[in-house]
Amino acid sequence: MKLPMTLLCLAICLAHSSLVASDVASLRIAHAILIEAFDSGDLARMETSIHPQALGFFRLSQFPVQLTRRSGVKELGPAISADLARFAKTDYESEYLVVGDTGIVLNRVALTPKDKRDKEIDLTYSRLTYVYTNSGGRWVLVSWHNSDAPLKRK
Repeated sequence: MKLPMTLLCLAICLAHSSLVASDVASLRIAHAILIEAFDSGDLARMETSIHPQALGFFRLSQFPVQLTRRSGVKELGPAISADLARFAKTDYESEYLVVGDTGIVLNRVALTPKDKRDKEIDLTYSRLTYVYTNSGGRWVLVSWHNSDAPLKRK
């Protein structure tokens, strides 16, 4: 009796760990699709990847921005893509976590100005947080935050 119960527990644990791994893998794919959509300016993919009422902070925003029908991805997407196009992005670290139907992506990146003559922007090290929800087997972005990384002390 003890052996079948042990095997049952082992099977449940293995099934759970493979589900979690596949959830993280699907979150990685969804996030990569969203980032590529911003990099390429693909509004159609942005719209399918972002919740229509998503809330978050853009790179230089003082206040949070909530998407609405009047100011949604179609209206804001081109400006975001244009702002990001000014930089070459180098990813230093990415972490992915899935808890239930919530997925979190943490990134550390360096944003280097592509045009050295652009005096408005400097090399920036940023921390980015993306929060997704899984609805019907599809990850959609519901919140994001971008902040400058603190400088290391000498």
